[in-house]
Amino acid sequence: MTDIRSFLEKKKLNSEIRITNLFVLLLIVLFFTSCGTPKEKEVTVSNVEISGIIKDFVKVVDGNYKFTNNGKEAFITIQFELVEQPYQMLCRKKHPEEIRINPIDKDGSVFNTGVYGFSASRTEMSKLKDLLNDGKVGDKKRISFEWRYFGQNKEIGASIFKQSNTFEVIDESFNFCGKLNDSDLHWDDKGSGYVEINEPTILYATVNTNGNFPDNLLRMRSTPQADATNNNFVISVPKGETVEILEKNVKQDNINGVSGYWVKIRYSGKGYDKSAKDYSNSTWEGYAWEKFLLINSEENNNNNTSKDNKGNNIDEMLDSYEKIVNQYIAILKKYKAGDMSVLNEYTKFTQEYASYSQKMSNVEGQFTATQTKRFLDINNKYQKALIDLAQ
Repeated sequence: MTDIRSFLEKKKLNSEIRITNLFVLLLIVLFFTSCGTPKEKEVTVSNVEISGIIKDFVKVVDGNYKFTNNGKEAFITIQFELVEQPYQMLCRKKHPEEIRINPIDKDGSVFNTGVYGFSASRTEMSKLKDLLNDGKVGDKKRISFEWRYFGQNKEIGASIFKQSNTFEVIDESFNFCGKLNDSDLHWDDKGSGYVEINEPTILYATVNTNGNFPDNLLRMRSTPQADATNNNFVISVPKGETVEILEKNVKQDNINGVSGYWVKIRYSGKGYDKSAKDYSNSTWEGYAWEKFLLINSEENNNNNTSKDNKGNNIDEMLDSYEKIVNQYIAILKKYKAGDMSVLNEYTKFTQEYASYSQKMSNVEGQFTATQTKRFLDINNKYQKALIDLAQ
């Protein structure tokens, strides 16, 4: 009887030990499971921050996105929406060639994934480039990002999949095609038709306000937009003056029912400075509405025959004009040095200069781009001489 009781007690003890061992094993499994990396992490985002040139043209669509991993690589796919069409074609740079996603925790801290991280492949970047260059406002495209070396940094990986709350987009690849040299251009974009490899044509334009302003002054703006309060006013350029076109089709706009583009211009000469409430000589850069400019291109003007210029003898007129300006400058230098004997010559050349300057203005609309540049150079030389005299 005693043996039976002892046997039953031992059996009960062994059973309790097995249950205890199973419980401990279960705790160990739960512990290591909790310390491991989840396979996915969903985040709800809004107003995702984008850096780089694409930030002005696309946004990340608000909503839910999911980070996933297979232990070796991690992934996330997000949706971009075109919010504004770029005013120039966009291409990719050769170095750096990267668009990245950086996960962010609830406190706003960015997870440091080092050199590697969630980046878009060339194929995915091509999809984004197509959206930027060929899409319409409102078009959307899903772009995938992959962290290929996720499994080599388990600590950061686990933190991302447990604590991520949102993310940011870093664009280090795109730029306007026209601002990339051939050596900087990504090889996938060469020959795509987006890039003008040849040297750009220098463009000039004549101010023509078409009677829209009583004072016949063109308002140069610091930003490509009309402003009734003139907060973005730079300088007023008189009608008939010549400006250099630095950038065409900067921004499309509709003013008083007329559709057109703002262009970036440079003006050297005498303009009305609103802050000084007076005319001054200098060089300014800003934006102007293209409808108030008569734009001439080297290519178009080269198509004109020499007969067009012979009728007006423009080149000969420029030769005479430059000769007068050079003589006038020589007189100014003598006057500045204290030679009062040049006063009679000074009066004569002042009248002659004014007369010839008017003649050149009358035919300015018929200039080729080369003639326009020469005319500007002569005027700039004259203006500089006046400034030197006043100093």
